Amino acid sequence: MFGLPPFDQEPINTQSPPPNPDGPRPIPCSPAKDTPIARTENGAKDGFDPKDAKSRNIRYAREMKRWCVGPMPVEEFLDEFLPPAPKGKGARAMPSCKGAFNRVPMVPKDEQAIYEKLIPAINYKKRCPSLNFVDTSTRSESSGLGSLRPDICAYDSSSLDVLERELMENPYTSDGKKRKIPAHFGYVELFIDVKKNEERDPFVDPLYEDDEGICSETNFFVQHESSKIRKKTEEDIGRIVSYAAEACARQHRMFYFSVSIHGHHARLIRWDRAGAVVSRSFNYRQNPELFCKFLWRFGHANPTQHGYDPTVAVASEKDEEDFKAAISAHVAFQLDVTGDELEEAVGRHYQKERVAKVDVVSGDHRGSPMIEQYLISRPVMSPSSVAGRSTRGYWAVKVGSLEMAFLKDAWRIDVDRMEQEGAILRHLNASGVKNISDLYCHGDVPIDIEDLREEILPQCTRTDEFVCAEWACNGGRKIRVTKHVHYRLLLKAVGYSLRDFKGTREMFEATQDAYEALIDAHEKCNRLHRDISLNNVILVRDPETGRRRGILIDWEVSTVADNGTARDYNRSGTWAFMSADALNPGAQFRHSIKDDMESMLYVVLYCCVRWLPHNKLGKLGQRMHMFFDQYDIEVDDTMVGGTNKNCEKVCRYFTRIFVFENVQTQTWITKAFNYLAPFGAAWPPFGATTPQDYKGKWTPKSFESLWTKICKEELPEDDRVVHDVSDVNEGKNDRYEGTLSTKAVLTRTEALIRGQKPNGKSAKSRAHHGPIGDNAVAVPSRHRQQELMIAEPGLSRKRKFHDTDDDPTEAIAAEASELPQNEPSRGRAEAQGEPNGKKPRRGRSKRVPGAAPERHSERLASKAKNDGVGIVTRSKSVPRRTSSHNAPSGQNGAAGRGIATRASTRLRKVSIKGQ
Repeated sequence: MFGLPPFDQEPINTQSPPPNPDGPRPIPCSPAKDTPIARTENGAKDGFDPKDAKSRNIRYAREMKRWCVGPMPVEEFLDEFLPPAPKGKGARAMPSCKGAFNRVPMVPKDEQAIYEKLIPAINYKKRCPSLNFVDTSTRSESSGLGSLRPDICAYDSSSLDVLERELMENPYTSDGKKRKIPAHFGYVELFIDVKKNEERDPFVDPLYEDDEGICSETNFFVQHESSKIRKKTEEDIGRIVSYAAEACARQHRMFYFSVSIHGHHARLIRWDRAGAVVSRSFNYRQNPELFCKFLWRFGHANPTQHGYDPTVAVASEKDEEDFKAAISAHVAFQLDVTGDELEEAVGRHYQKERVAKVDVVSGDHRGSPMIEQYLISRPVMSPSSVAGRSTRGYWAVKVGSLEMAFLKDAWRIDVDRMEQEGAILRHLNASGVKNISDLYCHGDVPIDIEDLREEILPQCTRTDEFVCAEWACNGGRKIRVTKHVHYRLLLKAVGYSLRDFKGTREMFEATQDAYEALIDAHEKCNRLHRDISLNNVILVRDPETGRRRGILIDWEVSTVADNGTARDYNRSGTWAFMSADALNPGAQFRHSIKDDMESMLYVVLYCCVRWLPHNKLGKLGQRMHMFFDQYDIEVDDTMVGGTNKNCEKVCRYFTRIFVFENVQTQTWITKAFNYLAPFGAAWPPFGATTPQDYKGKWTPKSFESLWTKICKEELPEDDRVVHDVSDVNEGKNDRYEGTLSTKAVLTRTEALIRGQKPNGKSAKSRAHHGPIGDNAVAVPSRHRQQELMIAEPGLSRKRKFHDTDDDPTEAIAAEASELPQNEPSRGRAEAQGEPNGKKPRRGRSKRVPGAAPERHSERLASKAKNDGVGIVTRSKSVPRRTSSHNAPSGQNGAAGRGIATRASTRLRKVSIKGQ
């Protein structure tokens, strides 16, 4: 029934041995209970940054609506997920349930009044054997905004010993108060979230569950009319999801249990990588039997039945020494560092007394399964959500040797059309695809490592089994629950993420290597990667050449193409780097090689903006968030995006504000986007070239030529900088507040294209922006004046570069007004100033002397007709707009060309500061 070993099986020993002053150091606790979290650049926990707590909780709440199943009858919940308690001679009987929780007040004044009485009621008669329940509502492992503090946490005796020893080392707070046991999710066996009244319950049970069809039509989530209450409910849901996500990230788990209490009512929840199963609400005060049964059964279950992964064990002292030595040697070779730098770098992969031994079963030997044991410690990536693939990546060392490997631990999607990543890699290796990793072994993770048969019984999720149950309330929302299977993969390539590149040259050479792998796989195996991202390109130093080359990894969601497009209609990828079409797919969207090419372009752009020298340092985090991470939620809870990427294709609203210190980088980005969307640079004042110059250039061969050309030039080797992007949530606790929606961005973009101000009023004059061609940019910097004067001799030698956070577009408009236009016009020689010698006021556009607005418009319309654009003016100065949002995907955003005004230039400022 459970897919787990029976209860009477010998339990897995996770208890700490007693201290022995004469012997070796005691193991404080199993790493399965306190596995380290991946570090980011600033040393924070990846995905669990407290500053991002509120926005993360809102995201969690929206995600849970798609993969939560309920309400399951409580008795069925107990029978399905927990073993029966032992009976017979010698077995202790369950304490009486009568009046078990009567001391909980009838009308509690707050949450504390509930758990002050509930905790003694559980602990006093050992209603949950082997576990102790602790009030952790005011104490967490970390402090500050977003620190996780469930009201009640349950620990076993060994975990309590570890936490108490830590308290003894630092018993008092900074203000002299005695410390108490905190909420430490590395050790929490079970948490209870408490709210004082039933109205705070985010779930709703059907009134008449016996009526045919009532469950399928009922929405399991409460629908509040008040936006304030609705937002508060989302925060409550997101908070309990964040507790479960943290626990599963800090422990090696197959599943996890929690309890949600609202006044006198409670719900039981079981979490796994497919989603969550929630029980019906029951009154634990009037009917305490159900709650007592759950506690009694849970207290008698062994660690595997609690959800711990039995294939992870504690490493010995000898194993830990070997692991640290191998990791140190590999880090020194990869980064060429010594001393303190080496120790700091080793800390990204190793934490003292937190080394685990992991079993990897090879799926290539079904007749006689092969078991490989590897040592792991701190991952390079940690899962930040409950449901999904929940990938962890480790630098691993083979037990008994110093052989390095990369261990990928993930929960793969188990559907017929999805191949195992190891099988895909083996085929790619056999086909001779360049710049991918060799495969050591791979296979599903078994439930019982001691009982391997010819057919392995893998660890798998169970939430998916109950989506179509009679009691499941799926009305009013779209359920997306898919079966996942625990899977491990061992690769030969062990390196660093592309985010660790040292300079411009290494970044371009590594992305060129990854692009060659992408195209090679498509040409030799007809395979599309479908998840090009920053973390899926790694840097590995070649022992022969000494150069760190790029390796393209993570082929899990790749698929074979039919007629150039993916076989299935499902979109996949990392949100920030997905193509504009993939972010807002139509009914007939099919992933193609051009979508992967576009994703690779965004990877390069991200690296350039985030880590290379350029002019725009103010509010950089907000700018990047708006371009890479913007999304909206549709009525059916579907996430859509790509608005700003489509706007980039039309008017270069993002890239045009950046001026990079390295001119080759600027040229590469400009050309790449002109290849992607040539018509965005075709219409004055958006560019200096015609569409025909770039038409048909968005091909694998042409795109590759950009890398080939730039890698032959002299590029900086060590110009990496770390720009501050901490302003994403500056002034806002919720990143989604203040961020422009898709509708708002489109409205302002339409105003820009029409030649109107964002408020809909017609602009009085037109702005003359500079070209966005291959040899010139709209805003020159001090570092590039000499290069730009060669490209555009008309530029002023005395012009200064401005960058202000108050108005990030004023400098752009002021500088662009001095650049020569593509079309010669009467009086352009006087463009450096007015006839009386006075310069125009900064931030205001300047008419072309002697040219009437209607004649200028007619001249532009004539040019558009000759270029095949087909825009027809409907007034003297406002051309008709063609919507780019509804353009067919194959046109690469060709529609929607128009004329920008200085007033509409402020759109970029509004879009940036709106975050």
